[in-house]
Amino acid sequence: MMNKQKGCRIAAAVLAGLLLLSAFAIQLAGGRGPLPDWQQLRAALGVPLRTEESAPKPASGSTAVYVLDVGQGDAVLICQDGVYCLIDTGPAEAEEALLYDLHTLDVESLDYLVLTHPHADHTGNARAVLSNFPVKQLLLPLWEPGADDTADWPRQLAESAAENGTELITAEPEDCYPLGGGTLMILQGGSGDAASVNDISLCTMFTAGNGVILITTKKGSKKEGFGVRYSGNFTWSTVAETLKMQERYGQGTDGVYNKAASSSWGSELDGHMVEAWNGEQRAYSKYGNKLEDYFNTGFAHNHNVSISNVTDKSHFRASFGSSNNKGLFPNEKLDKINIDLNAGAEMNKYLSMEGKVSLSRTKAEDRPYFGSYGVIAQLIGIPHNVSLDDLKNYSTENSAHVNWAGPNPGLENPYYVQDQRHNSDERWRAFGYYNAKINFTDWLHFSAKYAFDYYRTRVQSTDLSNGIGKTIENITDDRMSRSEENFFESNAEFILAGDNRIGENFRIGYTVGANFMYQKFETLSAETKDMVNKNQWIFNAANILNSAAEDGHERATNSVFASAQLAWKEYLSMDLTARNDWSSTLPSSNRSFFYPSANLSFIITDFLRSLDKTLPSWLTFAKVRLSAAQVGKDTEPYNLYNTLSYAFSNGVLNITKSDIKKNDQLKPEISSSYEAGLDMKFLNNRLGFDFTYYNSRTKNQIMKVPAPAPWSGGKMINSGLIVNQGFEFMLYSTPVQTKDFTFDLNIQECI
Repeated sequence: MMNKQKGCRIAAAVLAGLLLLSAFAIQLAGGRGPLPDWQQLRAALGVPLRTEESAPKPASGSTAVYVLDVGQGDAVLICQDGVYCLIDTGPAEAEEALLYDLHTLDVESLDYLVLTHPHADHTGNARAVLSNFPVKQLLLPLWEPGADDTADWPRQLAESAAENGTELITAEPEDCYPLGGGTLMILQGGSGDAASVNDISLCTMFTAGNGVILITTKKGSKKEGFGVRYSGNFTWSTVAETLKMQERYGQGTDGVYNKAASSSWGSELDGHMVEAWNGEQRAYSKYGNKLEDYFNTGFAHNHNVSISNVTDKSHFRASFGSSNNKGLFPNEKLDKINIDLNAGAEMNKYLSMEGKVSLSRTKAEDRPYFGSYGVIAQLIGIPHNVSLDDLKNYSTENSAHVNWAGPNPGLENPYYVQDQRHNSDERWRAFGYYNAKINFTDWLHFSAKYAFDYYRTRVQSTDLSNGIGKTIENITDDRMSRSEENFFESNAEFILAGDNRIGENFRIGYTVGANFMYQKFETLSAETKDMVNKNQWIFNAANILNSAAEDGHERATNSVFASAQLAWKEYLSMDLTARNDWSSTLPSSNRSFFYPSANLSFIITDFLRSLDKTLPSWLTFAKVRLSAAQVGKDTEPYNLYNTLSYAFSNGVLNITKSDIKKNDQLKPEISSSYEAGLDMKFLNNRLGFDFTYYNSRTKNQIMKVPAPAPWSGGKMINSGLIVNQGFEFMLYSTPVQTKDFTFDLNIQECI
């Protein structure tokens, strides 16, 4: 009889296989796959990687909080004013996903890494984060190690922190740390009692301006089993504040009421009966607040349900999320759905598999227009004695557009403006990966991974025209436009990796791998004019095809890479990488390019301590480093040969030739950089400096330069040698540091 645990593993493996089939099914439609195993690829390239669609950083002064998907663990990234704080790192099996997310969010360094709990689902990737990103401070809970499987984690993290120049801090209640324009505060610390390790958990609170984010982590339970979770919320919103305007006078000029006037400097609003703009009798009074009465009460409801099961050899998680929003503006909607599947299984000590697929749809209708095309600009100018109810009937048999004054291009009925233009956009996205790993020994493994990303975006807009001086039937300049984008990218990668320790002092890590990237992008757009039946927006029911265009590209890059990491007693290390790419965007004679790198670092203080030398009490850390690296770059697709373009414009087919002279002899761009640096810290990290000399040389830079007629757009060339060199010096200090207050003073100089 099959036992329960084995059954769960087989079920998880079957689900992971289904995820792979889903990935290939979507590939048939045509994405962008995350480059898998970021740690190894980063080492192979010798530089931090970035995706082509890096997530934008929040605007200055704003706050962003990202809950990162690390399976059964926890990881939260806070960014405030360009300062980053990562709270927990998730389990070790989520290392690739965590590093990928951090790189995608354009994280280059971390000011704080906070580990709230000693169990592996919180700390599993801490050392990987310390190895891949500069981290200023590592915050740990107060805890005395005991006789359980977490006993060695503080020592291991302390070693990693020392290797990477990270300050190690034991967080205590009421400790405060500056985070951009906000503050990270420790509300609750660890118990310090190893016998109650599940109660050791930091509780943190982040404040910025009037906002507060309370972050509590679950206790480190190791319970296995099946679980169902639901969360939901409901939000109502109204207009909070409006512009203050004079409320004493009504429509007219020079203190005299005039129903045809477009200004509000008539006589005082006293309630007497007057003939209104539409010929009806109305009380000459203030009719509500236009900037409040026009808008609806917004309503949003969000729901999420997840099902998961965990054993010691397998896991799966499925979740469904739904978000529905009705905005303040009439007809404004925003709906989202998200479906996530994640599964993995350790089949035996040699083979493990995992996969993930995420599917989402975002659909918006009637996003509000602003400026002169928007409703608000028209509401502001309406006199107080004009009722919004009278403006809702904006059309008559003789006129498509009537208003309290005018109408003219600068003075329109807000309800006509509301119905004149409509827009909608819809985006489907699917991405995921499947990974299989074979452990030949405890020091050598092989992994194969397929990752994909696909999205489809459709945007549509309609414009009835302003209708001034026309009936609905006589309108001929109404128009409808639609555009679609399809993007697909896949990455198939194979890596053989090993890590050996030779004796007690020497360690060597190495990787050999290959990556195959394919990308396809398509766009299609069209615009029609003069619909047969007004306000019935169907492409086939238009009198004129105004414009139509199709564009896109395909590209592929095949790569092989290798790396080696050598370390002697952890204070002397060397990293070597090499990579060769073959790009489809370059001519066949130049599409192969090779770029290596080498990095050498020597931690002087650790070397002296290994010799049992007593260091001066004022010296905390000293490190010298040397590096040399090359990075290769290809060009965008279709920069080799000039071609003809076909497109409809104003109902006429136009055949055009690019005004940029292409170049079928383009070479890959190669950037070489050389650095030497010295990093020293004193007085327990209260004072320090970082000195760097750099020299970068770029040859064959691909660029566009002016060219004679008929190439008014220029021509593509490989430019000559570009050299950039200089010195960077950073002095950092903490003149004042108490339990409740820290004052940092940093000075940077570049020459």
